[in-house]
Amino acid sequence: MQPDRLQRLVRDTAHLDAAATWAEYTAHCRDSDPDAFLSWLLNKELIAPAEFVELHGQDEIALDDPEGGQEGSRYDVLGMVGRGAMGAVHVARDLALRRKVALKTMLRHDPLQHRRFLDEVRITAQLDHPNIVPVYSLSRDADDRPAYTMKLVRGQTLEHLLGQARASTTLSEELALPARLDWFLKVCDAVSYAHSKGIVHRDLKPENVMVGRFGEVYLMDWGIAKLVGQAERAALADQPNEPADRTRAGALVGTPAYMSPEQANGESEHLSPLSDQFSLGLLLHEITTLRHARQADDVVGMLLKATQGTVDPAPGPSELAAIVARATSLRPADRYASVQALEADVRRVLRGEQTVALPDTFTGRIRRWTVRNQGTAGLLIALLLLASGLGAAWSAYRRQADLAEQTAESQRRETQIAHLLGVVSGRAQRIDNDLLWYEGMLQAIGDTALYALSRGTPTDGPWYHTSAFRDPTRAPPGLSKSGAYGKPIHTEFPVYTVAPGIPSEIHQRDLSLLDGLRDPIRNVFLVDPSRSTPEPDREAQRQRIATGAGPLRWAYVALEKSGLMYMFPGAQGWDDKYDPRTRPWYRDGVGQHGRVWSTPYVDLMGQGRLISCILPLYGSGGDFLGVAGIDLQFNKLLDLLLAMPDLKGYRAAYLLTDTGRVMLKTTAENDPIVIPPTEAIDPGIDFGTFGQPEVVAGAKNNRPGHLFTENELLVWAPLQHWGWTYVVSAEVPR
Repeated sequence: MQPDRLQRLVRDTAHLDAAATWAEYTAHCRDSDPDAFLSWLLNKELIAPAEFVELHGQDEIALDDPEGGQEGSRYDVLGMVGRGAMGAVHVARDLALRRKVALKTMLRHDPLQHRRFLDEVRITAQLDHPNIVPVYSLSRDADDRPAYTMKLVRGQTLEHLLGQARASTTLSEELALPARLDWFLKVCDAVSYAHSKGIVHRDLKPENVMVGRFGEVYLMDWGIAKLVGQAERAALADQPNEPADRTRAGALVGTPAYMSPEQANGESEHLSPLSDQFSLGLLLHEITTLRHARQADDVVGMLLKATQGTVDPAPGPSELAAIVARATSLRPADRYASVQALEADVRRVLRGEQTVALPDTFTGRIRRWTVRNQGTAGLLIALLLLASGLGAAWSAYRRQADLAEQTAESQRRETQIAHLLGVVSGRAQRIDNDLLWYEGMLQAIGDTALYALSRGTPTDGPWYHTSAFRDPTRAPPGLSKSGAYGKPIHTEFPVYTVAPGIPSEIHQRDLSLLDGLRDPIRNVFLVDPSRSTPEPDREAQRQRIATGAGPLRWAYVALEKSGLMYMFPGAQGWDDKYDPRTRPWYRDGVGQHGRVWSTPYVDLMGQGRLISCILPLYGSGGDFLGVAGIDLQFNKLLDLLLAMPDLKGYRAAYLLTDTGRVMLKTTAENDPIVIPPTEAIDPGIDFGTFGQPEVVAGAKNNRPGHLFTENELLVWAPLQHWGWTYVVSAEVPR
């Protein structure tokens, strides 16, 4: 940057006497480097960190140094502009690409902090979204600590902008409520995208939102984000004197002023996306009212409010207050089904439509209709006045009255349909979240299996082969009858089998390592999307598994080389010809990367129709090791997720793939089931393509909609995480 242009920018941005400060700088430092001048201004506190970033962001395009930089470090650190619980952010110059970047470094060497820092950069780098700051590179700093670079965002934090709005007597258009809600919706977009990847942020607050000069919005600081279902990192030493609006990285992870009650109560390992939604509700409260959603004198008081789920009253537009109230409900089940549903309700406010959180009363609907149809309403009023004075206009009045009645009737019907659309959309989001939760559980099993196979400690058993479950004299003690499974099962020990012809020396090592999954794989059965904390009592846990409280029926790992199948709970079922590598769920995972949902099939273990979620496992060298999987019972999914018997006029429900093929349907619940022989290859159940082309087109385009047929109303809504579509058939509203 040329010195004369730099002085103009300093004058316009920081309102300093640029010529005088430049002269003072050159007299003391004898260096005409513009970047060094800006660092000098920052160190002398003549400019704020935000102004430092803004000035560095206005460099001209530089094409010199065609060789691509200098020897040694690629980055020249220019000045620190931020500091958090684990790291510091600097402005740095990329010597190879001639650009300014943000460089984040660790504050100190610490094993947990090192792991969390790497989690942060890897999570941020893999969240490829317009409202999440892009990561450029991962490197090491001069002290050999991890560091990474990302886009240098020019702008202000949402915290700073809300402070400006509070201090302003007359809000500019840039700080008015519509603009603030637009920022909020972009944050929701980023959070919803992260949830689709199985990530919860856990530190949503105004300080972590950046608003750029040209309307860009970035959700920052993913340092304590985690995968749904992933075990929590061991705690750092807590910092009790930290302010309540600052991130704590100790035993309690997050920022107390913006925590959900489940996060504040230490349920970190079982947090769902609904926890982030609570924090977004607190953020919406602050954006809407320009007041903090929680106020307390100290951290202890703030933590008490957080654990109780306390939210101060939210004065302002009643629709937005109702949205805040729903998003911050104490019980997660009472919140919106997803962040997308919360976002949709805020967009309804901006469009002047009624919201799910606060449906219109009759008079409210009339008022809203009158505002939208001012010409028609004015005409009706004029006709009424005319009719009161002119008897000759009576017939015209009656025609207009009939028209008004027809319009009102049409509106009532549209309201019914809109309500049905909202209900179906909400259920679709719940299905989306629940399936995402099960994917998180599967990821935890897969990660634990990979760790066991690579670095685990072999166990000495006892191990129980499938043949032991067929022989009462060899069965593990404690085998008991389960009505849900229709056979004796063991709620403590898994069962294993090996493909025919595999020598024992090949599978014994894998078995001794996989047996380290015994407790982690059992724990998956003790929680579900509505229950994040297991029963502490062992007998209550046994009862939960034996009674089949949720859709989850089996959890397992099957390996390619040894043909080993290791599954919980332990039960009788396979014969000696069983080879897991030939099964449809296993074949669905071969050659894939990432979680895969299989087509429904009939379970050889007698559990009826199942649908599997499979995670292919790969070694550090990229070699295919096998799969981890969970099986969900078809009918349980129908009862708990798809069916809506309490919905007025409900007939049936379906789940379609992105090609319109029927994956689940409630009308198949009572179809006969034939269990194939063990050696038979089950191709899976094909329910065919949905019968209405308009619905199939909606599924392919991932768009919601409705369709009237001769006898029914079909309403559908997409599941954003998988591209599937939820369809409900109901009676035509009358």
